Amino acid sequence: MNGYVESALFIYNEEGKEYEDAVVKNPHGVTVTSVSIEEFNEKTAEFLNTFSHVLVAAELKVVKQVMQHSIDLNLTMDLLPLPEQKTLRRSYLLPKYLGEMISLGLCDEAIELDIVYCNDTIFF
Repeated sequence: MNGYVESALFIYNEEGKEYEDAVVKNPHGVTVTSVSIEEFNEKTAEFLNTFSHVLVAAELKVVKQVMQHSIDLNLTMDLLPLPEQKTLRRSYLLPKYLGEMISLGLCDEAIELDIVYCNDTIFF
């Protein structure tokens, strides 16, 4: 890893909120703005025009929504899988522990992934 992004937007649902403190107070000095998915949906354009890197911890519907925005706007994005999202974590070879997920999620070394679409919907 080269380093870390300067700033990031952290989008979460009710379950993902448990990660908020650790993400905002990350040990890498990255400035993180956290918003609930409800707040994000109210001001999507404003948030996405302000940030170039997004972290998301939420159910798959929200992950897909944020992923589509990231693809459309050429933003970098990382997932912080919720505890029950073991398949998602394994599919993307993401770390199991929150501290490791945050470090990887804030890394400035972007890795391109091929995303599969089925009927114009992101498929996982």
